[in-house]
Amino acid sequence: MGSENVPIGMDMIEALFLIVLGPLALFGGLSLLMGQQNLSRQGIKTQGIAKTVDLADTEGGEHVGVGYTNVIEFVTEDGTSYQFRSTAATRKNIDSGRSFEVIYLPGKPETATINNFIQRWVLAYSLLLLGICSSIYASQILFLS
Repeated sequence: MGSENVPIGMDMIEALFLIVLGPLALFGGLSLLMGQQNLSRQGIKTQGIAKTVDLADTEGGEHVGVGYTNVIEFVTEDGTSYQFRSTAATRKNIDSGRSFEVIYLPGKPETATINNFIQRWVLAYSLLLLGICSSIYASQILFLS
């Protein structure tokens, strides 16, 4: 009796993919969550003003759909003016001059973000959910097959 070539089924390939994806998504989500918690504990809150609103472009420079990102300007504790682009695009064109609460780490204005749920927490919780669901589904494929 020699070894037989048994083809790997799609369920097994899917499970292996999810076994890799699950922990990576969990790790990414936990890392982002810890970073946001650190920002909550140590961050400096200030007001920022939307200076410009840009159409959200793809990497190739082509505009796809309707989406806008805000360029926010704020003043740090030492009086330095700093600008950053919001990480989430919106469907509505936000008027220049609109005020946003901004949070950043002391001495690191490049860590600034708009202090709201979407900008700070959605990606972390989405990755955690993806990691948990991927791990559960992979274990069901492996153990129930």
